[in-house]
Amino acid sequence: MIIGIFSDAHGDSQATEKALRALRHASRLYYLGDVHEFDPEVKKCIDLLRDRGVTAVKGNCDRHAVVGDADGSYRAWLASLPREHRDGDLVFVHEPPEPEYAFNREDFRICFCGHTHRSFLIAAEGDQKLFPGKSVILDREARYIVGIGSVSRPRAGESRVAALYDTGSGRLTLLQL
Repeated sequence: MIIGIFSDAHGDSQATEKALRALRHASRLYYLGDVHEFDPEVKKCIDLLRDRGVTAVKGNCDRHAVVGDADGSYRAWLASLPREHRDGDLVFVHEPPEPEYAFNREDFRICFCGHTHRSFLIAAEGDQKLFPGKSVILDREARYIVGIGSVSRPRAGESRVAALYDTGSGRLTLLQL
């Protein structure tokens, strides 16, 4: 199964749309938080995620979100987001866990996270930079923390990215948006 993963739109509906187009062939979509950032397009971003059936987790900017909606449905949606989502041995969160703590846990194999606006791969054996357009194969016996990067507001030297992960082959591919 191919899963699509993206994070940190911060109210940028064009970036959200671009990520959804890039991930259109994925069987499942996961959004790793921070849809909010006091931007008038936050509601459009939320609509895009809801309409596509994206599984989302709450980011730090989503925790205290103020969305100008008369009926409160957007605020309620943001408030309803969990801090983590599990799918078998995969866990999806916003903020990366401390590796020393995470690698002592045995309740996940891969932790996908956003928040840093940087793409990285941390394994017990060492760290690795992820590059758009490149793939890495994640070993079935190893455990990882994978920073997905962001679809909006990348840090200096980073690109706007989303990721595809093939649960069968273990191939992780970073897509430049």
